[in-house]
Amino acid sequence: MAEQFGIERIGFLTLTFPKDLTLKEANRRFNSFATHVGNSHFEAWMNVREFTFRGRPHMHLAVAVREDIRTGFNFENYLEMAWMTKNDRRRKKFSVEIRELSRSLNPTDHLRFLWSELRRELPKYGFGRHELLPIRKCAEAFALYVGGYIRKSVEARPPEAKGARLISYSKGFDRIVCGHAWQWNTSRTRLWRVRLRIFAEYHGLTDFSQLKETFGPKWAFWLTPIIHRVNLLPHLESLNDPELAVAFMESLDRIPNFKDSLSLFRNDGFLVAPPENPLNDEGLPIPLSKAMRPIYFSHAMRWNKPKSLALTKKQTITTNH
Repeated sequence: MAEQFGIERIGFLTLTFPKDLTLKEANRRFNSFATHVGNSHFEAWMNVREFTFRGRPHMHLAVAVREDIRTGFNFENYLEMAWMTKNDRRRKKFSVEIRELSRSLNPTDHLRFLWSELRRELPKYGFGRHELLPIRKCAEAFALYVGGYIRKSVEARPPEAKGARLISYSKGFDRIVCGHAWQWNTSRTRLWRVRLRIFAEYHGLTDFSQLKETFGPKWAFWLTPIIHRVNLLPHLESLNDPELAVAFMESLDRIPNFKDSLSLFRNDGFLVAPPENPLNDEGLPIPLSKAMRPIYFSHAMRWNKPKSLALTKKQTITTNH
């Protein structure tokens, strides 16, 4: 997000509600605000819902605004003002100092404009206290900050919010922010392509379209658990990339019952051996890929089976006896 719009155009917006309300009602109010006001001021946003210790929802947003709101902002004075407000909210001991500090924040013209718009519009949609600030540190620190809110939101989810969506994005957020360079150049995605290439070579497939012709239009869904189990141990030296080797070793921990699934690999490090001289019902030879297709799909069905339908080891033993 910071790479796309620039750190100077990224802001952190906090929205609260003055009264207790359900998460459904909070989402309804935010969606109305985003449609009629937010989309005219923000090019993109990510919304993380969080809950107070009493269960009242509030929202933290990373927003991309249309102009610079960071240059010249006095973060030191803001932090001092925030400390005074937090530590003596009742007696207002520091009221004079707070007013002086607020005048010296030196916000940009666009930030002043957004403050004014939010003060005017947010109460119309039932919001209470709110705050929009530019990013103080680098993009990496901001990402960790937002990630902390996401983790806290998930861990502190109240029972009534079970199953509810706690993170949402503006329309087209993935297309605007997540470019193909990010999606296809991580170690895991490159590892997937290595496994897919070996899988295709094993079946004599030389073109991407042949996967669809051979295994059907939903080949990626059905064959994903198979391709993820392609054993790369015999091929590590040929990877010529330490990062891929590390990613492969990490992937072993994410495969359930990996030791049991090793029985599916042949000595050459690939999948279960195909039947010898595969023939069709008429006694004619059939391609290797077609002979292996039912075997692959039977394993895929077992690995994709929901946990609720799978027998536990204890239940299996009881059934057998």
